[in-house]
Amino acid sequence: MEEDDADDSATALKEAMEEIGLETCLNYLMVIPVVDLLTRRDFEPVLNIDEVDALFDILLEMFLQVDVR
Repeated sequence: MEEDDADDSATALKEAMEEIGLETCLNYLMVIPVVDLLTRRDFEPVLNIDEVDALFDILLEMFLQVDVR
């Protein structure tokens, strides 16, 4: 976050514009992240190609790491 960023959301939008060119769709796209905890170890996700392009998972640890730049 930089001093002139209004808040965390402003920082996230600025970074998305810089890193992936999101500015071309900012007026049409709202992304709301949702994080869920799966407790069933036997769960196997199935990709529905009519609904999503890719399926991935990420460890919760990555969200909890502190950036010490």
